[in-house]
Amino acid sequence: MSVRLIAAGVLVVAALLGVKAWQSHLVATGDTRGAARVQATWDAQENERNAATARDNATKFRNAERLAHEDAQRETARRARDAAAAAAVRSLRAEVARLNILARRRQLPGVQYSHTHALREHLHGDDPDPAKRTATFATNALRLAQIIAAAPIDPENDPWKEGDFGVVEMDSTKIYWKIDYYSDLTRNLGSEAPWDDTQTVRQLTMMLPSDY
Repeated sequence: MSVRLIAAGVLVVAALLGVKAWQSHLVATGDTRGAARVQATWDAQENERNAATARDNATKFRNAERLAHEDAQRETARRARDAAAAAAVRSLRAEVARLNILARRRQLPGVQYSHTHALREHLHGDDPDPAKRTATFATNALRLAQIIAAAPIDPENDPWKEGDFGVVEMDSTKIYWKIDYYSDLTRNLGSEAPWDDTQTVRQLTMMLPSDY
C-alpha cells in the first residue's frame, strides 16, 4: 500500500514539475516572441527615421546646390555688369582723351584758350617797347601752343588717362596747362558729359607753376 502511495506521489510531483516546466516554456516562448515584435517595431521605426533623415539631407543638399547655383549666376551677372560698366567708363575716358588731344592741337572748335596774368607777362618779354612786347607775346604764344600740342603727357600727371593736364618747358621755363570742362560759355557750371563736345565747352588754361 505504501509503495503505491509513494509511486502515486512521485507521479503527482512529476506532473506538477512538468506543468511548471511547460508554463516556463510558454512564458519564455512568449517573451522571445514579444521581444522579437518589440525589436521588429524598433527596427521599423529606426529605418523610417533613417529614411526621413536621408530624405531631409537630400532636400538640404538639393537646396544647397540650388542656392550655390543661384549665387554663382548672380556673381557671374554682377561681374558681367561690372565689366560692362568698366568698359563703358574706359570708352568715355578714351573719348575725353581724344577730344582733349584735338583741343591741345587747336583742332576742336569752341575751345577757349587763356594764359594767366603772370604767364602773359612772361610771354611778353622784357622789352619796354609796347609794339615789340606785343609781337614777342604773339610769337611766344604760338610757340607755346605748338609745344603743348606736340609734347607727351607724363603718365604720373594723367592717372585717369584723359589727357587734361601737362607740364612743358619753353626757354628753360616750366609751364603748366590744364583743361576744364564747362556746360556753357558762362563757365559757371561744370559739364556733366565731357566726352560730348556738343554739351561741353573746354577751357585750356596755360600758367606758370606759381599760378597752379
